[in-house]
Amino acid sequence: MQTYSMNLIKLLAENALEGVLVLDTNGLIRLANASAAKMFNYPADELTGKHIALLTDEFNEDNFVIENLDSYSKNIFGIGNQYRGKQKDGSIFIFDLNIVDLNSEEGEKLYLYRLHDLSHFSSINLHQNNIANELMLSNTDLKNKLSKLAETEHQLRNEISELLKAIEFSKNLSEIKSVFVSTVSDNFRSPLSSILSSAQLISRYTKAEEQKNREKHIKKIESTINNLNTTLNELLTCKELEDDTVICKSEQFDFKEMAKDVISESKLLVNEEAIVNYEHESDNTKIISDQFMIRNIMGNLVSNAIKFSNGKAVQINSSFDDEKLILRVKDNGIGIPKTDQPHIFRRFFRASNANGTKGNGIGLCMVKKYLEKLDGHIQLNSEVDNGTEIILSVPAILVPAEIS
Repeated sequence: MQTYSMNLIKLLAENALEGVLVLDTNGLIRLANASAAKMFNYPADELTGKHIALLTDEFNEDNFVIENLDSYSKNIFGIGNQYRGKQKDGSIFIFDLNIVDLNSEEGEKLYLYRLHDLSHFSSINLHQNNIANELMLSNTDLKNKLSKLAETEHQLRNEISELLKAIEFSKNLSEIKSVFVSTVSDNFRSPLSSILSSAQLISRYTKAEEQKNREKHIKKIESTINNLNTTLNELLTCKELEDDTVICKSEQFDFKEMAKDVISESKLLVNEEAIVNYEHESDNTKIISDQFMIRNIMGNLVSNAIKFSNGKAVQINSSFDDEKLILRVKDNGIGIPKTDQPHIFRRFFRASNANGTKGNGIGLCMVKKYLEKLDGHIQLNSEVDNGTEIILSVPAILVPAEIS
């Protein structure tokens, strides 16, 4: 422990920005600098010789220093040793304490109390409370949305559970389980990671003015969950088609108008800027068939064509021939390798050159299953880098224009 002269101690105290008190081993104040005197609203000379208990009820004549001085000498102002100070007029304020023990050159043991007034923190706390109240109000909507997302997550878990049960009883159990694990890895891990990332980022935006950032990530979570639900619905539909629980329903509808709607929806989902040319090569437009199945067939084919066209135009043609609907969908995109073409309609299968494009390998499987239900036929012509053409032939009753 170093020794100091009283003159040096006094000089250091008077030039210190914080309050400084020097006490002897009896707890009597030997020196008080101007900052300390002002803090307690006493003249500096009036404090000399007084006991520290005069300035705080938390110390008395038998207890004015803490035995573990090491903790006091290392604490940071504002964190740790806080006490209630008592001013001359009886007013109470909060101060922070840091104690250093030292020896004078005369051999006397002394305690140097460094004091820091924390009164100004009251106004800060009040401001923080106001901000907290604003955040509570602004976060009400966030809590409601997170609650809704939790319900969706629960529903998603239930659907995955049901899907796993369906796969468990499938005839090709071993193969399907293996491929399903791969599909979950490719198509579920990334979206779930995105949801987790957004949720973690939301928790960091705690200020009222950061509501827009919270809203952005909430929308991202909602969009990702909707995509996951779509994938699950497609998987369940494939299972229903395989189990032969889907029943064809015949109804009259305008195929041309339906085709236009499907093209608009596909562009909206995949690429609004996509160029899709559509021609219906007949004066008649109305048929009798299963509109739901035909809509899903065309939706998958058009979406795939836009997705793999590399920004090039997609050509779609429809016509009627001998009580059959003929649909051609042609793109000029990446094409399908010859070795992959025999497997392209298998569930979860994706062409070897489709790695950079989003997809789950379910769409074309659904197309094939729907066509089987409708007694339809599909033909695929494709060459790498020269695009793909798919030609469908579906039995349908043509409604003459004069009847419709």
